[in-house]
Amino acid sequence: VIGVIPYVGLNFAVYETLKDMLAAKLELKSSKELSVAQSLTCGGFAGAVGQTVAYPFDVVRRRLQVAGWQGSASKTMEKAKYSGMMDCFGKIARYEGVGAFFHGLSA
Repeated sequence: VIGVIPYVGLNFAVYETLKDMLAAKLELKSSKELSVAQSLTCGGFAGAVGQTVAYPFDVVRRRLQVAGWQGSASKTMEKAKYSGMMDCFGKIARYEGVGAFFHGLSA
């Protein structure tokens, strides 16, 4: 859920902003006058921006699912790798660099 909120919020905001900017540039009365192709292009860019911003949350979610976290470690796990979401963010940034949050984004 925490990764979906920024994605959806940004997607809507960027989409509406791009439509309004394009309509103003083309001197249209309203963004409703944009063609289907123009609206799809705005939607594509909005989706790319939203996904890029939300992707680090997906990386952290997957890391926590695979490695576990201390509060949920079963007795069979020796020691969890992360103590929580913020710990996971911090360790990725510290030990792997900020670029690690975006590995696999282009796939």
